Amino acid sequence: MQEKLRPGDYWLIKISEEVFSLEHRDGTKTEIRLVVNKDDGSVSFEGLPSQFEYGVNIFTDQEKREGPLECLSAAIREREGMGQKPDGDQNNGEIHIPSDKDAQKMIEGFELKKDDPSNYYDIIKRIGLGGFAKVFEVKRKSDGAIMALKFAEPKTSEERDSILNEVGIMMMCK
Repeated sequence: MQEKLRPGDYWLIKISEEVFSLEHRDGTKTEIRLVVNKDDGSVSFEGLPSQFEYGVNIFTDQEKREGPLECLSAAIREREGMGQKPDGDQNNGEIHIPSDKDAQKMIEGFELKKDDPSNYYDIIKRIGLGGFAKVFEVKRKSDGAIMALKFAEPKTSEERDSILNEVGIMMMCK
């Protein structure tokens, strides 16, 4: 039986460009290594616990090479949550992702837009694909600004809550 993770159970520390430490609140540590296959250029994370593999596999090999810490963090957050190190240390090599409760506070009263995005943006190209969302490079019609647009179509209330939590986390990063 797999343990259900709670926000704050894990935090991720960057040791080097290819080595990361996944630390659990109970004190256990797992070393994770970025591995690039020399034959085909594919990227994997050696030592990554199996419950996080799905979340990492939504990223392209290029995304994993260019931002392994961010890919790992997103996979861990997607699985169930990740939080502050108990002593609250802020270190350059650490990524701290707020809990679901923190994200929920940020989005109180927030409504997802249901307008047709083509009214506001011209699609340049698709740049990403996830479990229930697509990311496009777009040009805003009002001023010509180039940006990324995440287009999500949640099919369940859980997917909608996940999207709202992501919005809350992004709002916290401003």
